[in-house]
Amino acid sequence: MSEDPYARPSTDYPFEIQINPLKQTRVVDIQPGYGSQEIRCTLSVKNLQTECPSDYEALSYVWGKWEDCATISLNGIPDFPVTRNLENALQRLRHRERTRRMWIDQLCIQQECDCQNGGHTCEKKQQIKNIGQIFSQAQQVIIWFGEHD
Repeated sequence: MSEDPYARPSTDYPFEIQINPLKQTRVVDIQPGYGSQEIRCTLSVKNLQTECPSDYEALSYVWGKWEDCATISLNGIPDFPVTRNLENALQRLRHRERTRRMWIDQLCIQQECDCQNGGHTCEKKQQIKNIGQIFSQAQQVIIWFGEHD
């Protein structure tokens, strides 16, 4: 029996960046770089109710399959898994000489949820309710279709 190609590999999430998922979200600062240089990102908290104008862009894209995943550095976690499509987007969208702040669901939302087993409040379910607000407050929304053939 083969594994689900759409299932995220298990990983440690940077839990030190806690949010109130009803009022806040995370944004990711993509550090400068180009080409095949290591992708380095850091998370910070964004208050959705009081911080305007926004200082981030939002990314809309297709996750793709996890069977051929890539890794980035996220808050000092050197091998944080991302889908290959997101890796490609990050390589193309990062600036060469300055940080770029974005909201990217795969990085900004804690994806694992253990609500049924007495775990933490399911952040993902609460953040999904905020997606309209997150996108509408963004400076712009970038749509990534993937690499061209």
